[in-house]
Amino acid sequence: MPRLAAACVGIVFTILTGCTPSPPTQEKVPCHPASGSLFIGGKPAKGATIIFVPKNEPAGSKIPRPRGTVGDDGSFQVTTFDPADGAPPGEYGLTVIWPGNDQDDQLNGRYSLPDKAGKTLKVVEGKNDFGAIKLK
Repeated sequence: MPRLAAACVGIVFTILTGCTPSPPTQEKVPCHPASGSLFIGGKPAKGATIIFVPKNEPAGSKIPRPRGTVGDDGSFQVTTFDPADGAPPGEYGLTVIWPGNDQDDQLNGRYSLPDKAGKTLKVVEGKNDFGAIKLK
C-alpha cells in the first residue's frame, strides 16, 4: 500500500507543477518578484516545494505555475520562467510537497491541493513579500 500512495503523490506532483522548465511553446508573460517563508508545525519547511496555483486558471493554459523551493531558514523565492523572476499578477492558491524521510511527500498529501492549504496569496505589480506562511 505505501508504494501506491507514493505513486499517487508522484502523479499529483507532476500534474500540479506542470512538469519541467518552460519549453518554447509556453507563453511568457511579465512576472513580478515574490518571496516569503514557509513554516510547517512551527519549523522551516527546508526542501519543500511550494507551488502557486492560479485562481480561475484557464483550461489549457501555457503559462507554467510559479513555484519555489524552501531554503534552510524557511525562505523561498518564486520562479515562473527564470530563476527568482517572480510570478504573473493574480490570485493564487498554494500546494506544498515536502520530500524526505524516504517518502515522496512527508506531508502525505495534506497540502497537495490548493483548498487543503487554505491560503490565498495575491501577486501585484512590483515587489511582493508574503512574509511567513504558517501551516500546521
